[in-house]
Amino acid sequence: MPRFRFQWQYIPQQLREILAASTQLASAEPEHFIKKFGKRPTLEFIRQQWPILLDHWLVRDVAAAARIALALRQHDLGDPAVADDIAYLHTCRNTQRLREVVLLEFITFGENAIHPEVPRLATQIPSNISTEATTTIGAPDPIDVLRQNMVMLLQKNFRDVPIQIHDDGDISMTVGSSMLFLSVIPDPLLVRIYAILLKNISPTPPLYETLNHINHQLQIGRIFAIENMVVLESALLPFALNEPMLLHTIGYIATVADDYDDRLQRSFGGEIWGITHAGDMIDV
Repeated sequence: MPRFRFQWQYIPQQLREILAASTQLASAEPEHFIKKFGKRPTLEFIRQQWPILLDHWLVRDVAAAARIALALRQHDLGDPAVADDIAYLHTCRNTQRLREVVLLEFITFGENAIHPEVPRLATQIPSNISTEATTTIGAPDPIDVLRQNMVMLLQKNFRDVPIQIHDDGDISMTVGSSMLFLSVIPDPLLVRIYAILLKNISPTPPLYETLNHINHQLQIGRIFAIENMVVLESALLPFALNEPMLLHTIGYIATVADDYDDRLQRSFGGEIWGITHAGDMIDV
């Protein structure tokens, strides 16, 4: 298992050939990039190759160019009066801030073996989002980029719902009567979306049989018992993480959780997660 999820061979061949020619590599084979630049690119690589990345990568990756332009505009780089993203990026100086933003995007780009024509999520987190652990935001790591992507998208689509980021990096929010959690798993890199339906429940053969029956009916995801809890979850690969898919998965998990938590409690006991006996109140 490679140490880094970024792989030079995931960079499209045409772009590798252009980069190889500009740096006088023997060929565009990944091993030559590893020998010269390391297992994944650095800020120095971005500094040297920024003009080529701009003219031969970002002109084709419109979504990535838009995310980088958004981030740099927020940092007051370049000429914000230029509306076109590529033209705007040409006005930005090759600064440390620019390299940090571009490096995150390029590493994410090089973690996908297949680059579908589906736009990925925006990379920047709005400054007005309240978090419990700000140390998870802004670190130059692809996991943090994914986490930022999701927070921004949730804030955009659930304006009246508090979005929490916990000390372990998990994101939580209330959808309907369900408390949903979104978690980035590093190995393999996945976005896990789950709801805890019941807590303090005793696993029994009839419970397992019922959960197996429900699993046969689920369109996506799975339901299972673990550590005296019943959990409903689904997972998304990073390259499939676009806005419609994420919102569809959240809505589906919330709907199924609302449908089954009461029914399972009536049959097997336990407590519905986040609901007190005094009514529909969220435990904090």
